[in-house]
Amino acid sequence: MPGPAPQPNMLKLIRGNRGRRPLPKNEPKPPGKIPTPPPFLGKIGRNEWRRVTPKLAALGLIDLLDRNTLGAYCNAYENLTECKAHLLVWNSQNPDQFNQVATATGGRKTHPLVAQMIAHEKNMIMFGREFGLSPSSRGRLDIVPTDPKARNKFAQAANPDYWADKSGQT
Repeated sequence: MPGPAPQPNMLKLIRGNRGRRPLPKNEPKPPGKIPTPPPFLGKIGRNEWRRVTPKLAALGLIDLLDRNTLGAYCNAYENLTECKAHLLVWNSQNPDQFNQVATATGGRKTHPLVAQMIAHEKNMIMFGREFGLSPSSRGRLDIVPTDPKARNKFAQAANPDYWADKSGQT
């Protein structure tokens, strides 16, 4: 499939419909509830879950259907944190071998936890991008206030629900 992955309407409205293409009218609209953390998350992952879900919910970027994707982000965060903690212990016990281990031939190579940390960081970035959790993806957001009184006429007109309400009032 060429080109970027399609974005949901809510994300297009937040970022702005730069291509000015018509938005799909029949896109599913989940109820917008905050899901419970998945059972596979440990303490660190659940803490990250509790940190980000209220903020994502306030922006309308999370729903019950997003549980596993956000859970994967929080799990990657937890794994990264644990790898970093183990690596800090290793480095404190082996100050002459910073982030390195001895090989069987007496040489040195990068500690395997460094590669795991890099993999977990990539996963965090990949999953976080889905929710606008990276600086570059957040920089593309243009948040529309959810309070109808706070919206201006142009922001109201950009909302497909606005036109659906108008067509029903005839």
